[in-house]
Amino acid sequence: MTKSFNFTKTALDKLPKAPPGTRVTYYDGGGRDSVHGLTLRVTESGAKSFGLRHRINGKRIRHTIGRFPEMTVAIARAQAKDVMGQMVRGINPSEEKRKARQVKPEDITLREAWENYQADKPGLREGTVKSYTAALRPVLGDWMDKRLFDIKPRDVLARHNRYPSKSQAKQAMRVLSAIYNAHIRIHELDKANPVTTALPGTGKGGEGLNFKKRNRNIIEHLPLWFDAVDKLPEVGKRASWRGDVAKDLFYFQLFTGLRSKSECASLEWNQVDLNKATITYQVTKTNYEDDAPIVTPLNQQALEILKSRPQEGRYVFASGEGYLSYYQTYQAHVRHETGSEWNPQDTRRTFMSVGESIAVPPLSLKRLVNHKSQEHDVTAGYVVSSLEDLRKQSQRIAWEILRRAGRGEKAEVVPFRG
Repeated sequence: MTKSFNFTKTALDKLPKAPPGTRVTYYDGGGRDSVHGLTLRVTESGAKSFGLRHRINGKRIRHTIGRFPEMTVAIARAQAKDVMGQMVRGINPSEEKRKARQVKPEDITLREAWENYQADKPGLREGTVKSYTAALRPVLGDWMDKRLFDIKPRDVLARHNRYPSKSQAKQAMRVLSAIYNAHIRIHELDKANPVTTALPGTGKGGEGLNFKKRNRNIIEHLPLWFDAVDKLPEVGKRASWRGDVAKDLFYFQLFTGLRSKSECASLEWNQVDLNKATITYQVTKTNYEDDAPIVTPLNQQALEILKSRPQEGRYVFASGEGYLSYYQTYQAHVRHETGSEWNPQDTRRTFMSVGESIAVPPLSLKRLVNHKSQEHDVTAGYVVSSLEDLRKQSQRIAWEILRRAGRGEKAEVVPFRG
């Protein structure tokens, strides 16, 4: 979620906390004294910090300037102008700040390396930061003020093997490995990662991290799955049962192939244009707040689902004051009815697998499900697909899904002209 307005103390004081698991970034703009690139990030706890966004040698940098209200808007703007001058000259102010502290990369502590990791990844989401912090704190909390390079493979192996919860230990070591790799890469240091040295194995029962294999499940029996989802509105006994919402949500996930929670369940009405049959995403896993928004066309089935939803409140798939974020109970019903281990992410894989099976162009399929093309993919930079081209491919997939499920009659594609 991104908004631009003229920063004033009164306006910033009134800004609400960010929704759970997110951070909201606001841009200074529209005023005579506004500074391009100056941002204010608000966390779910209500903390507000000024920052500056710019690119240095093609790399997106976010430099934190200070906290509001301790730092006033006027001071933040003045500092932003100074910092912008450095960035324009190719100077990374975060690196300069580290140098000013006269701390050599070899002397950085785990805590400092973790802070640098966050600063060097401005697109890191609040939920990711929280999960990484939650992984580090219980397992490696006493190592946070330890020099990163004082952590030896034998220390890693001992802590991993002796910690009571193996799953927590593995997750903490994964985070430590990511922080270590980022540190030695950025500073071009010739150091071996103690985590991968101590825990190289990946086999079941070995001493390694046992990284979970990518789930490749799809919906194998679409007729059974459709029957189970259709029953969701009626099977619940509680007054709080939202089977109708879950039904629409699961179908919407299947007919769009979009990410189950971050792009479907949390969808807001202000992102939807029913007349043009499109959804607009300012931020996804593949773009950032200062990138161009992603516009996704809808096929007929997905559009009809949205039209059938009550167009009131903030969220399309609403549950109380929020959205249907907890749907394990509804998932359990579908699993029971189909005798499968289905989860909502399987609908995304099903959409893509069906698309691949009917020869939807790979780049079109990527764009439909908001997959990022690799930066070195030159072809992707030259291929331009219109919304109507993408919509037709999405419609082909929807028809094939219905055919395999034994549902519905094929209809003509109706162009949507906005």
